[in-house]
Amino acid sequence: MFEYLEEKYPDPPLYSKNIAARVQCRLLEDFADTVLADAGRILRLEVFGKPDPATRDQVAIFKADAVLRSAWSMLDKQLGDNEYLCDSFTVADIGCYALTRLLRFIGTVPDASWQRLCNWIGRMENRPSVRIDLREVNESFSALFAPRPRSAD
Repeated sequence: MFEYLEEKYPDPPLYSKNIAARVQCRLLEDFADTVLADAGRILRLEVFGKPDPATRDQVAIFKADAVLRSAWSMLDKQLGDNEYLCDSFTVADIGCYALTRLLRFIGTVPDASWQRLCNWIGRMENRPSVRIDLREVNESFSALFAPRPRSAD
């Protein structure tokens, strides 16, 4: 999908023009789609799929959390002193941020020990397109989790 958007709407670019950075960008996008998404899927199934904490697979939760802690460290290191994961805002940022935001709804976020990653999340959340999306998602979640009147059964 991103490559289609890149061809259809090349400005602003979603992939770096530098070939090495473009490869890194694709690897990070894949990292989001696999490592972050898989850990998120496990946590989503255990936390949302099993409302009773006593029924949750604590070993699976522990393993998924360990994967995420390793992922946060890798992403924090990848950022270094840069504003974005590659040489500019790319699909790597979109993919990794989308999964990071999803994980926040589950209750898993990088803490202050990953300062560069936390700063990156703040930068991502200040992008105009992300602010619009966050507002829409928050409105949807507010409606989804709003108290419902009890029926007179």
